[in-house]
Amino acid sequence: MSWQVDNRSGVVVMGRANQHYERSFEAFLIRRGIPHLMVDDARRAVLPAGARLGCTDGSGEPVKVKSFDAVVYGDADRGQRHLLVEIKGRRVDLRRGGVGRRESWTTAEDVRSLRVWESLFGEPFEAVLLFWYWLDGPVLNALERSIFRFEGRAYAHRAVRLADYTRLMRVRSPKWGTVNLGREDFESAGASLLDVLRADRGRSDRLSEGPSEGPSEGRGKVPVAWMAGSA
Repeated sequence: MSWQVDNRSGVVVMGRANQHYERSFEAFLIRRGIPHLMVDDARRAVLPAGARLGCTDGSGEPVKVKSFDAVVYGDADRGQRHLLVEIKGRRVDLRRGGVGRRESWTTAEDVRSLRVWESLFGEPFEAVLLFWYWLDGPVLNALERSIFRFEGRAYAHRAVRLADYTRLMRVRSPKWGTVNLGREDFESAGASLLDVLRADRGRSDRLSEGPSEGPSEGRGKVPVAWMAGSA
């Protein structure tokens, strides 16, 4: 692990060379003065070495659930939600011309785990899938309205509320357990993280009206307790 200074803000960002997506996202939040907590760093600071966070169901049985990446705090006085963010880093190849592809896939396990965390945290927390794109190549080709630069790379993003993603998702690969959104659905559901964060609770509830079950997953029994165990 290393410590690196974000030259734009002068703030030190905890660095891991193979996690530039997470580090650039944290720098994005720092530059904008948005309160946040990176879950992996907090877990290392609190839990003993080799320990992990988990959940148990109502009978005390352990339930497998993946952690998410960050908590981003909205302004409660303005009725804003706090976001439980799962970062999906994706590379967009711009070196061959064109605008590149904006992938929207994730795993069904990611979706299920985010449902669990959203239920555990309750109001006013809401889960969000954040597709964080590294624009690899001539950035002007990407035709992005907002670009974030960090450590010599350029990034763009789309944030999709879990409720919207679950309602619209379709099976991408049964073999690998992945799901995604159709192009039009992704364009309509995807937004700036800042817009999602600033949306008042009443508005965001109305945006996700409709069935919320996925193509093959029910909500099941929601775990109700914390558990710490060895990895």
